[in-house]
Amino acid sequence: MRHVYFPATNAGYLFTYSGYGMIYNVSVRRQMGINWPPSNPPTISDRTETASVAFNYPTSGSTQLTDVPTFTQRTENATNAPQSVYTYSTSTDGFNQTKTFTITQPDSTTVELTRSTNAASVANGLLTQSEVKTGSTSLGKSVFSYVNDPGGSPQVQSVIAYDDQGTPVKSDLDYDAGGT
Repeated sequence: MRHVYFPATNAGYLFTYSGYGMIYNVSVRRQMGINWPPSNPPTISDRTETASVAFNYPTSGSTQLTDVPTFTQRTENATNAPQSVYTYSTSTDGFNQTKTFTITQPDSTTVELTRSTNAASVANGLLTQSEVKTGSTSLGKSVFSYVNDPGGSPQVQSVIAYDDQGTPVKSDLDYDAGGT
């Protein structure tokens, strides 16, 4: 699919794909049109871009990939607005058995999402902490703990939320045999 076109507003989206089949650019368009008939097949005119978002996926390569294509940067552009660049990174802590995904926003604020990688833990693969920071200063944090419900599925047991002063507020949850 190359276009999403809304005839009522003559607006839509134009997608650009990599050789690996990943959309790496989405362009918001206006003043679009369709040639229907006489062209066969019908064609959509791209016209004017008003905004776009681009991901730095690899777009081609001569070697076979060993993993799923990933991106480390998202760039947003809009008419009459400054460009915004977000960066994405990961880190692994083998001792605590966690993996942290960090999103750095254009203002240098970071969002850190941490999940468990401990295969023996109920929380394995689940979000265990989220935190928003500016530099090394925490603006807010939530810590999640898990338990298996009576049906054997992992559920959040408690959440401890911390404000920018580090003040904790804990919420505990209970589940019935159906997991609700």
